Amino acid sequence: MRSKLFFGALALMFAVSSAAFAADSNQSATQVSGKMYIQWMKQMSTPAADEGEHQNSFQLQRAYLQFKHQLDQIWSVKVTLDAGNDAGGSDTRYLVYVKNAYVQAKVGMGAANLTLQFGMVGTAAIGIIDKVSDYRWLNSNYLDAAKKLLAKSTTALGQSIDTSADMGVSAELQIASMVTLTAQVTNGEGYKKTDEEASGDDGKAYLGMLTIQPVPGLYIAGYMRNQVTDDGHDSDNYIRYYGGTIAYSTDLIKVGASYIVGKKSTRAWPYEDAQVASETDYTIMDAFLNVNLQSVAGVPVLIAGRYARGVTEFDDTAGTEVTTTLWAAGLGYKFSKNVRFMAYYEVYSAETNLTPSSTTLDYSDDEENFYVKCEVTF
Repeated sequence: MRSKLFFGALALMFAVSSAAFAADSNQSATQVSGKMYIQWMKQMSTPAADEGEHQNSFQLQRAYLQFKHQLDQIWSVKVTLDAGNDAGGSDTRYLVYVKNAYVQAKVGMGAANLTLQFGMVGTAAIGIIDKVSDYRWLNSNYLDAAKKLLAKSTTALGQSIDTSADMGVSAELQIASMVTLTAQVTNGEGYKKTDEEASGDDGKAYLGMLTIQPVPGLYIAGYMRNQVTDDGHDSDNYIRYYGGTIAYSTDLIKVGASYIVGKKSTRAWPYEDAQVASETDYTIMDAFLNVNLQSVAGVPVLIAGRYARGVTEFDDTAGTEVTTTLWAAGLGYKFSKNVRFMAYYEVYSAETNLTPSSTTLDYSDDEENFYVKCEVTF
């Protein structure tokens, strides 16, 4: 049923865009583009806590279909449909989401440009990391995919601290192509959920970011986000992070790292005067390397590397700490402007400072996976 709705939506979008173009040749045509992330995955080994056969699977990681239309010199719209599944979740069906859907106003003011967006907007901090790394076709950055590195309890991973898009408003001021100030106010739940009062989350998320590009290719970004999870008790109920990214990004090499420090505070209902909020501290380090040898060797050989580490510290009496580590390396080839493949090997582990009998996170073996990854753009 969801697939029928997806393809029906695609057909409607194409029909609308074609009709708009035919109706008025003076208006710019709707631009349609897309991309797919496809992979073959083979589990080489799994932690001792996992049983069963090693996974061997062809997978559609993501399929995006994007529509852009310039309404006039200032106003434009963008809609992005996102099809994928919740890998590792209970529902493995391919579902379709609205990833972006916003109206944008962009105004030039001499050496400065002001861009305003209203609707389902991309998260600025996650967007800058994906932009400078060009790593999204291999893996998400670990601010976006924090649940791979952070624990939501002393016995389970899966804590998310941000999403790649959300419903709200965004303002960006770019000065002389060197300094960019970004501010965003969003619902906080992310693009896969609606802001429902029944969810118990009636707060908002506030994000600020400063990006400096002192020389071509060098990016320095600092950001902070505070998501209030209960508007009536915002001092005790929030998910907050701050951090920075530094990267050097050119056609030949993209190399950089992000470091994020976060905290989650929860004061359970009913709120009592003597009650103390439960707090959890997080740190994430995420480093990447991406090389295309085309400009120096004359052949588009691709080399990739990744190292990430997450630490979760609970304020329980045991002083529980969960540490996850991931490293990966890949070798690939860019067959054309629109198609690239990579053989990609990844090792992942998670452990705690508790005894093995008290937690399911004390792995005696690493999880090792081999992939053949492909990106197609059109």
